[in-house]
Amino acid sequence: MAKKLIVAIAFIFIVMLAASLQNTKIQNQQEMHFTPGKDEKYVSLLSPPSFKQLMSVSELLVKVEGKQKTGEIDAANKLIMDYLKNYKSSISEMEMKLLSDEIERIRRVPLDYKLDENSLFTELSRSIRGFGKNEFIKWQKEGRFDFKTINGRKMFMNSSKSNLFFRYPELNARRIDYNRNINFANEVYAAVSAIKNGKASSDGIVRLPRKTQISHSLALNDGVVNKGTKLSCWIPYPIKSDHQDNIKLISSSYAVKSIDNEKSSIRSAYFEITTNSTKPLPFEIVYSYTSYSHYRKVDPIKVGKYDESSELYKKYTADEPHISFGERIKSLAKKIVGSETNPYKKANKIYNWICDNIKYSYAVEYSTIRNISEYTLEHGYGDCGQQALLFISLCRSEGIPARWQSGLTTYKSRQFIHDWAEIYIEPYGWIPVDTYMGVYFTSVSDALDSKKSREIRDFYFGNMDYFRMVANKGHFLELKPGKKYLRSDTVDFQRGEIESGSRNFYFNEWKFKYKVN
Repeated sequence: MAKKLIVAIAFIFIVMLAASLQNTKIQNQQEMHFTPGKDEKYVSLLSPPSFKQLMSVSELLVKVEGKQKTGEIDAANKLIMDYLKNYKSSISEMEMKLLSDEIERIRRVPLDYKLDENSLFTELSRSIRGFGKNEFIKWQKEGRFDFKTINGRKMFMNSSKSNLFFRYPELNARRIDYNRNINFANEVYAAVSAIKNGKASSDGIVRLPRKTQISHSLALNDGVVNKGTKLSCWIPYPIKSDHQDNIKLISSSYAVKSIDNEKSSIRSAYFEITTNSTKPLPFEIVYSYTSYSHYRKVDPIKVGKYDESSELYKKYTADEPHISFGERIKSLAKKIVGSETNPYKKANKIYNWICDNIKYSYAVEYSTIRNISEYTLEHGYGDCGQQALLFISLCRSEGIPARWQSGLTTYKSRQFIHDWAEIYIEPYGWIPVDTYMGVYFTSVSDALDSKKSREIRDFYFGNMDYFRMVANKGHFLELKPGKKYLRSDTVDFQRGEIESGSRNFYFNEWKFKYKVN
């Protein structure tokens, strides 16, 4: 009898211990905002815990993320290296790939935080009239700068100076090097006016054409590769769609091995070469295409209901990596739309909320952010892609199909890599939404009067200019042919990608540029 009692007590203890460990695991995942299979595609195939291991790979990654968030880069790396030392023989090939990718992610984090306090103070002193130490200390206490304590040392994000002016535009009055980008604002307004006054096609859409030629190059830094290294390179290339066609490859620095299908959701020109020196010629392509504006007046009364059983609806209202329906996202979306039931009007409310509440800021590299939409909402600022992903998340949580588009802009006055969104509205189909343009002409630019700025903001909900090159119709897509190593940008594809047979080459090892001819 005593023996049975001891066995029963031991069994109860084991069950309680297992439950406690499981609760701790769930709690840690919630605290770290880490959801295997959702926050990052590369954690979707994690194996269950092994009885031989103190923790599973998924549990390890939760701990690693916690160290990364607090800037304990060396400690995060040590966690993985110790794990590999103890359990390398018992983990799968897929798990090894996950851990290798995580080591690379950890390596990238400090590259976005290279400014110490003295360096940032010097930058600001050269740009702001009357700026001093006391003000610098005050602004730090107010949380005006992004920083991480990297291995015990406080380091500021590389774009801290620019982001200060984006988030606090009143400081522009004291700015020594202030550029109002008047030419850009005037060019955008002129295009918007021309498009709105253009002649519509039979379907009611104004499609004004603009033929464009682009040269896009990617050049490795000196000494990054050895002679005889085999390289693979992917450069963005236009997708054929209603918004662009007549695509022609004019020339290339090397023979293009392949170009993906013209209607691919992520399209590239792909190269394979063997270097003949430590400074190979840049990879370069020159191509031309015709882009079209999209302008149509949507009548909210004519907006129909969705077929919620359709594949389109299911796909574009689902959660994906960086598009999440956490409690904060869902409750905010409901608060924004209120009692509105019309999908077009609901999306417009979400767009205007972002224009009024999210500040523009340059971002750290996307591959170092676990969940971009949550990150943007938490911080209250973000770049064009972060704003777009937050918009998409809010729309999808309200049952509005939404997706990502990205590529390049081709304005004469400014060219920049760019992301925006599309929403599906019955019976109009996919219509474009550019939250960045709305935010820019709301809280960044003071080059135009308020009436013109508002006209531009309203235009970019549902309409688009012809200054675009679209290479992506979706985010977090797979290149063809696929990359062997973790991409430099795991979410987007605008600058390009390059790798050898042994590793990926990150953004600090090469330069890209594109020129609109």
